[in-house]
Amino acid sequence: MQKKSSATSPQNHPRIPPEFDGIQVNHCKSPVCPNYGVAAGQSSVRGSNSYILDSRNIGISSCICTSCGVGFPLKSNLGITEEVERMASYLQRPNAVCCRNAACANHTNQVPVGTVGAYASFGKTAIGNSRWRCSVCGKTFSQNTKPTARQREHHKNKTIFKLLVNKMPVRRIIEVADIHPKTFYQRLDFLHRQCQVFAAHRERALASLPISRLYLGVDRQDYLVNWLVRKDSCRSWLTSTCPKRSAACRPSGHSPTPRKLKSGRSLQQSFGGPLSDS
Repeated sequence: MQKKSSATSPQNHPRIPPEFDGIQVNHCKSPVCPNYGVAAGQSSVRGSNSYILDSRNIGISSCICTSCGVGFPLKSNLGITEEVERMASYLQRPNAVCCRNAACANHTNQVPVGTVGAYASFGKTAIGNSRWRCSVCGKTFSQNTKPTARQREHHKNKTIFKLLVNKMPVRRIIEVADIHPKTFYQRLDFLHRQCQVFAAHRERALASLPISRLYLGVDRQDYLVNWLVRKDSCRSWLTSTCPKRSAACRPSGHSPTPRKLKSGRSLQQSFGGPLSDS
């Protein structure tokens, strides 16, 4: 009889998901409980445990607080860290435009366009984007600065966005905008990217604002989402949060309602091109 591998032995698995990058969410969530914020331990000592493991739900690992009796599911701290990094990835600045030749020194050292003597202007492309020639390898390259370059009817972006904000059903949007369903989902991804660019441009400026003390009001709404596959009829809860800086701590609405900025530029106008940091 083949011996079971020690790699799959239960003894090698920790009792509680270990802390990762300073994050540990496996603790009691009741604010009035003495164990609130106190993480569950990896060792188990009879009679002195702050938490006990609950195995009544098949396939779901959970803990029960011995002080207040409230249970909570165990979650991977590594998974939470990766999800936070994924959600905040839109705040990262785009990579610098440099030579595309992998064997070139300007590409290896990530020398950006604008460095004196590194590149020379080499006209424009058919759609009006600037083209450069590398002074090291002689290769030419360009950078697409127009998000709507491959869209034939980009004037419909504003109409589609308004209909989405006003919660019109997808089929009605396709009918009103007179577009193909495939085109609708392509524009939906495009609008999502442009909203992220808009939000990143605003949120990166928070670090440089002269704010002595910041008050934030947070609102949360839960949406019931239908299943994606007919065989799996389990519905999912989608939680949406919306913070707002306000002296009265009154959160704003969740819908990205178009509004004018201090510069006089509206949210829809950003759909024609990315927002610059200048």
